Amino acid sequence: MQHEREHQHEQDRIPPELDPAYSHFDDDRPSRTMANRMRPLIWVAAVAALVAMTFVFVL
Repeated sequence: MQHEREHQHEQDRIPPELDPAYSHFDDDRPSRTMANRMRPLIWVAAVAALVAMTFVFVL
């Protein structure tokens, strides 16, 4: 029963492209997902790990 109500709610929602407020808030930038927010931190951690491994193997 709950699943049917959620499914019905999904069908009743207005797609973002048809929402009148969509054009006002849409700035054509990629969405701010957690992966996009964390990407610089992931790169820094990866580079730090490579540098640390290099020092371990060289020394």
